[in-house]
Amino acid sequence: MNVSIPNLYSTACLQADKRRVSLGWIVHPLYMHLEEHVGVFVQVDYYPQPFFRNPYGDKWQLQPGIQFMVLLDKLYTTLAYEDNHLFNLNLDIHF
Repeated sequence: MNVSIPNLYSTACLQADKRRVSLGWIVHPLYMHLEEHVGVFVQVDYYPQPFFRNPYGDKWQLQPGIQFMVLLDKLYTTLAYEDNHLFNLNLDIHF
């Protein structure tokens, strides 16, 4: 489920399945100048079952990051801290 909050230039997201419950929020602090080209996000995950947790067995994981839209709705780059132990640089290409 996604909820947009236009006055804050942000979107909140709630996702749940059998392995985790996630609550995320992305905000575009420079929207007035760069629109959605720069986004800052944070995601909080809860893993109730030990089988699905990270190598440290953490029930809760905080995953902050920053997202750059390089080409309008086509190419995104994301730098995030994931699973409480690694940085991830991700490139998303949309066709």
